[in-house]
Amino acid sequence: MAVVVSDTTPLHYLILVGRESILEKLYGTVLIPPAVLTELLMKVKGTLGIIAQAAQSNLLDFAETVQALQRTNMHLDKDIVDDVIREYERAKQRDQS
Repeated sequence: MAVVVSDTTPLHYLILVGRESILEKLYGTVLIPPAVLTELLMKVKGTLGIIAQAAQSNLLDFAETVQALQRTNMHLDKDIVDDVIREYERAKQRDQS
C-alpha cells in the first residue's frame, strides 16, 4: 500500500464527519507532520489543543497542566483528555527521533 502525508484541513473535516479511518484504508500508512498534529489538536480539541501547542514550545508541562485543570471544577471529558495526551506523547516521541 501507499504512504500519504496529510495536511490539517482534510484530516479535520474527516474527523468532523467521523470518517478519519478512510485514509488508512485507502493508503495504508498516513504520516502527520508534527506541525499538522499541533494545528489539528487545536482545531479538534480546543483548549487542550492550545495547551499541547504551548507544551511543544516548552512553555508549560502538558501533563501537569491537564492534571491541574482536572482538579478544578472544569469539566474535561476523560476520553478527549486521554486522546490528546496520547497524541501529544506520540508527537513528542517523533520530534525526539
